[in-house]
Amino acid sequence: MKQKIKRLTALVCAAAMMAALCLALRPVDTAYGVTLNEQLAETRAKKQEIQQQVKEEIRSGYYPRLLPVSCSLRSYQIVFAGSPNWCGTIAPPLASWLYRNNLSGKIILPFYSHCGGVSCDFGRDISRICPKADVREPLGVLDNEKKDMGDRFRDWLLRTGTECLIRSGK
Repeated sequence: MKQKIKRLTALVCAAAMMAALCLALRPVDTAYGVTLNEQLAETRAKKQEIQQQVKEEIRSGYYPRLLPVSCSLRSYQIVFAGSPNWCGTIAPPLASWLYRNNLSGKIILPFYSHCGGVSCDFGRDISRICPKADVREPLGVLDNEKKDMGDRFRDWLLRTGTECLIRSGK
């Protein structure tokens, strides 16, 4: 009983110290003289501005210029094409890359990450850009999913008919 009281006392003291530290370390001003609330408001405004720009780029079919890549796709039969869910579609840089590369006759395995926002159809969007490619079922990954990604990835390869990519015995 005495040990339990000592542990409980230590726990209460630690909690009280943490509460005091949190109050004492509450950020008010930064080195730039801007309050935390002002920083958050500025960040929200920039986020909205960027979202509007992205929506306009997607609506207009804008394909940004990309840095050159020194790899040839000729020797690849299967191409993985991944992007975050960008306002309900693929990100303009990936759309630009797909548009500028001849993927006719190739198998495209689309995958995307998202936070549960606007739903998307990556397969449809990639098929529109690469109509002569064999675009398979996309793999969507929520940012908070707990399921083992190794198993999800393996199952996806099996569903898309690309089990040849799975090492034997694994």
